[in-house]
Amino acid sequence: IKAPIYKLFLPAMGMNPGKRSWNEISNFSFLLTVFFILIPFLTIAQSADPGWIDAGRIRFQENISGKCMLAETLEKTISPQTFPGLFHHYDSSKPLSQKIPLHFMENTMALRFKMYNSAAEKKDFFFTPGYYVRDILIYKGVSDSGTNDLQLLPDSLIKSAIYPGAKKLELAPGEKAVYYVSFLFIRTNVNNLSPYLIERDYLPAWLKNLKYRDPLVDVSTYIISGILLLMIFYSLAVYLQSYNREFLYYSIYTFCSTFLFFFKSYSLTE
Repeated sequence: IKAPIYKLFLPAMGMNPGKRSWNEISNFSFLLTVFFILIPFLTIAQSADPGWIDAGRIRFQENISGKCMLAETLEKTISPQTFPGLFHHYDSSKPLSQKIPLHFMENTMALRFKMYNSAAEKKDFFFTPGYYVRDILIYKGVSDSGTNDLQLLPDSLIKSAIYPGAKKLELAPGEKAVYYVSFLFIRTNVNNLSPYLIERDYLPAWLKNLKYRDPLVDVSTYIISGILLLMIFYSLAVYLQSYNREFLYYSIYTFCSTFLFFFKSYSLTE
């Protein structure tokens, strides 16, 4: 074909290829530009569902924020029949954010994700929606068509002995499952929404990394405790010189404050 490529499209657009003009070429270029601009939005609209997670490809841990659907409700408990309506208006173009808004503290949260096992052996994982959460309930379905086959996984079978915020999930070879999770956030100022799938044997190492995620906490604790320790020695020295009970009380108060800082730092790492 020796003719320019745009001549092939001009008759369909009502243009005469033999009498082309710069205006016709400009109109054609404008339509092509608009078409290519709209392609990403059409793709997003068609892929509202984040898709399936291949359990056979997970090594150690995987953050599944990009493959989860998030919803919230004012209801204290979510029934299996209520789950589809919660995710009806979900927008997958807005990824999950680790920083959660304040109104999440008041509502019951719900997550939805789909998994399949492409491996030849059974896969065991621990799932955690983030921290710090409570009242985690997990429903498992064998299909993506509805909620009639959803079954509540008993907490006695899926709870972790070393971390109450993680729940055990199992997939047989070739098995597909849809999971619905409901939970509540504990009222703290360090909450985080970061759903993870962790291999069963890797959970202790994952917890260790989570505990020491912020080494500045220990540094600040040591500095403050050192300052308080100097105040204790100063108050005791003044008390031994003047026998003023106020300085003895100061030293006792400072010692209790120092113990509090050390205990708080220990609690954050444990």
